[in-house]
Amino acid sequence: MLLEIKNLYKSFGDKKIFEDFSLSLDYGEKIALIGKTGSGKTTLVNLILKNTEPDKGKIFFSGSLSMVFQENRLLEDFSVYENLKLVREMDLSKCEILLEKMLLKGSSKEKVKNLSGGMKRRLTLLRGLIFESDLIILDEALREIDQATKDKVLENAREYLSGRSLIYISHDLDEIKKLGIERIINLDDI
Repeated sequence: MLLEIKNLYKSFGDKKIFEDFSLSLDYGEKIALIGKTGSGKTTLVNLILKNTEPDKGKIFFSGSLSMVFQENRLLEDFSVYENLKLVREMDLSKCEILLEKMLLKGSSKEKVKNLSGGMKRRLTLLRGLIFESDLIILDEALREIDQATKDKVLENAREYLSGRSLIYISHDLDEIKKLGIERIINLDDI
């Protein structure tokens, strides 16, 4: 088992987020978390990352993790290439091949601050995907990307997700379907 959450309780003041919540994720398994704003999706990620502690319960994680947050978290004054090299050693020609898959062809030497919002988002996604890990968590990873671009990016992202576990957080059921995720957990129902 890669990730196991047992009898999780988490509240913020009087607001209960999780009450006796359990979840397991095996190596190579892919799940989607859906739910309204405030249902606990990002809180669950923060608990897994140990950015916050549960009130009660246990979280066991036995692997390596890559995370794509809702915010881009890129180094704006660095080039696209430099941002990617932070997570995986590569030469410029390999970088160009990777960028082409995210529809960022020819941008390797560009400073991140000069990219559009959608381009930054695709770069953030690519950086998370190329980091070698057992589990990748994608939290609203495709926001700010138009539908035609999103479809192509989703198609290319599948190759990076092969054999890896995934926690995909989204409001978009079409994205979930295109990634081939069959196990959906609606946090509104817990």
